[in-house]
Amino acid sequence: MLDIILWIAAVLLMGAGILGTVIPMIPGLPMIFAGAWLAAFIDHYDKINVWVVVLLGVLMLFGLAVDWIAQTMGAKKAGATKLGIVGSLIGTFVGIFTGLWGLIFMPLLGAAIGEFIDHQDML
Repeated sequence: MLDIILWIAAVLLMGAGILGTVIPMIPGLPMIFAGAWLAAFIDHYDKINVWVVVLLGVLMLFGLAVDWIAQTMGAKKAGATKLGIVGSLIGTFVGIFTGLWGLIFMPLLGAAIGEFIDHQDML
C-alpha cells in the first residue's frame, strides 16, 4: 500500500514538474528530479540506477543555472540595477530554504530591496 502511495507521489511530482516548465511559478526542474529520485528509491535503484539519478541531478543544476542566467540577462535588459539583480540572487538562495512561497516571493523581495538601496526611493 505504501508503495502505491509513493508511486502516485512520484508521478504527481513529475507531472507538476512538467507543468512547471511552462508555468513560471512552479519550480519544474527540481520537481521532476524529486519525482525521478523517488521512483528510483521506491524501486531500490533497480531500473533507475544511482548514476542515472546523479546525471539527472547534474542536468537539473545545469538547467537551473541557464534559467538564472537568462533571467539575469532579461532583468538587465529591462533596466534592473546591479543591486537589484544581486538582491534577487540573495532572495532566491533564501527562498530555497523557505519552501514554495519562498521560491516565489523571496527573489521579488530581494530585487525590491536591492533596487530600493540603489535608488533610495520607494517608487
